[in-house]
Amino acid sequence: MSVEVENQLRECRREKGVSQQDVADAIKVDRRSIIRYENGVRTPTLATALRLSDYYERPVNDIFHLEKIVKSNSLIPTGKPVGLSNNPW
Repeated sequence: MSVEVENQLRECRREKGVSQQDVADAIKVDRRSIIRYENGVRTPTLATALRLSDYYERPVNDIFHLEKIVKSNSLIPTGKPVGLSNNPW
């Protein structure tokens, strides 16, 4: 079993009405990083996740969610906030 981090970054950005470049400039990363985060290709560092949380004025838990991947490759929501668990995995 492995874990993936799902995110609401694209939705947050659209709600705020800003471009990927606007977000990148505000949190001091390049636009390609924002694209990768939104597409789930990369997961931001904790420091970057906190900057995103501050920029969007939303708790980290509202933006990022853990998902367990079981052998059948289906996603099962863990219901646990990112970084705040005593995970056995």
